[in-house]
Amino acid sequence: IIHLGDYFYRETPCPEGNIGCEGSPSGDNWESWDADFFSSAAPLLKSAPWAFTRGNHESCARGGKGWFHFLDPNPPFPECEEFTPPYVLETGLVQLLMLDTSGAEEGEQDAPQDLVDAYTVQIDALSEAAGDNAWLVTHIPFWAIGESDGELFTINDILQRASGNSLKEGINLVMSGHAHSVELLIFEGDRSPQFVFGFSGTKLDPPVTVPLTGLEIAGAVIAQGVTFDDFGFVTMEQVDNGWDVTVRNVDGEEVFKCVIIGDFAECFN
Repeated sequence: IIHLGDYFYRETPCPEGNIGCEGSPSGDNWESWDADFFSSAAPLLKSAPWAFTRGNHESCARGGKGWFHFLDPNPPFPECEEFTPPYVLETGLVQLLMLDTSGAEEGEQDAPQDLVDAYTVQIDALSEAAGDNAWLVTHIPFWAIGESDGELFTINDILQRASGNSLKEGINLVMSGHAHSVELLIFEGDRSPQFVFGFSGTKLDPPVTVPLTGLEIAGAVIAQGVTFDDFGFVTMEQVDNGWDVTVRNVDGEEVFKCVIIGDFAECFN
């Protein structure tokens, strides 16, 4: 089971008079983490191995204490770390290249060069470790499109600059969360597909109303773009020399399907 980050949402107390969250715990403590994640995920936690991705909600200023106490795979750090080392999970089916992008949030101004440099080093390290059947797993997408008040915006300049918008051959997919929706982007040329699965944890983002196919992100045209703006989850099943990727609603019913064969991907409504 791959979780793409953001486990912790109860940072601040429930607003007075809000009956929807009245009595809810808050703060970076066991009670909040249990209410947000561990109680609801208990059956799944017992069912299969997990790969945990650190989200921006688990940054040091938010839920970092709980992240490092409960889920971070590294030996204990003396204090909260903004950047943790990338690592590789060999699943026997596909290589998972785990990249901590919790610090790659974009603000109104361009990111400092030292932040871009830090992610460049980490991406290069994962590229060195990657074989010919790898997926890059990271909370914040390298390439995605959102819409706010009728205006489109792209994600994420920091990671685009750090990667040079090109990943090593053999990194066949970038899988991310962060955006509260589903967005599957397959590009013209040799850029790896970007799949965003962020439709399980909290209130969804406004849907992108503009067709994604034909739009450009960071110099590459989207050959096929598919979105879904309801809650659900994804199953990925190895079939022959590729993968069937099925986006499902909360009842487990198929919404649409994609296939991945190497770095080739295609989706079907």
